[in-house]
Amino acid sequence: MVTDDQTLARYRFTSEVDLPETFTALDIEYLDVSATRVIVIYTRAVLNIEIADGQLNNARTLEIEVLDYPPKAGGDNPTNLITRIIKRISDITESDYQQLL
Repeated sequence: MVTDDQTLARYRFTSEVDLPETFTALDIEYLDVSATRVIVIYTRAVLNIEIADGQLNNARTLEIEVLDYPPKAGGDNPTNLITRIIKRISDITESDYQQLL
């Protein structure tokens, strides 16, 4: 279960990011909830990603929340999980990002 660590962050990418295409390329499981929301399974954690600018296929600003994670399984806290997935998205899309929240 999630602890008191920070579980929410907002990022803005310098260019549009196609999240479904990116998750497929990274072999990350996801479920589209709407045109602006996706649930992601990443290293046994459950993440909620909501798009604040754009949609799933052209996201610029997104908010990531860790809904649940197994703290003993991977050793990552929610902040590290968010940082790792954003870095992987940035690396594969070659789009820089800035943390807003």
